[in-house]
Amino acid sequence: IVLMVLNLVLVAFLVMGKHVNHRPSHPGNNPKVFRQKIVEILELTEDQKTQFNDLANEHHQQMMDVENEQKELVQHYFAGLINSENNQDSEKILAELQHIERQKVELTYNHFEQVRAILSEEQTPQFAEFVKFALNRILLEGNKPPHPPKGMREHEGNKN
Repeated sequence: IVLMVLNLVLVAFLVMGKHVNHRPSHPGNNPKVFRQKIVEILELTEDQKTQFNDLANEHHQQMMDVENEQKELVQHYFAGLINSENNQDSEKILAELQHIERQKVELTYNHFEQVRAILSEEQTPQFAEFVKFALNRILLEGNKPPHPPKGMREHEGNKN
């Protein structure tokens, strides 16, 4: 249980850290590009695109609300270290953080179910590819190392 809690705290830091990333965005991280790729994978009609965008916007807002709550809890949890206070609420906060992680997974699962519900019978075979693509983006987002500074990249070599 202790390792699970430590992993949860690490994930929380990664979640918080990805929003403070000052690196230029990679085109693959652009939400419009991401959504367009999903439209292509699922071969959505114009009506389905509208439905999908509405679902995606709703899901995004729900996730932002939950992530903001998570950030506040993590900050409160570590405030005891900064202020040299004994944080007696730490177990309660960790339980709340676990609940939030579960909520994020459930929200995403429900979102995927809603997306599947707008598909026609002919489109359902592409659903598995959509889930893999989306999960890959979700799980890998924010975990890529920063690019080396300009002039230090391998493909640029030494230009002296």
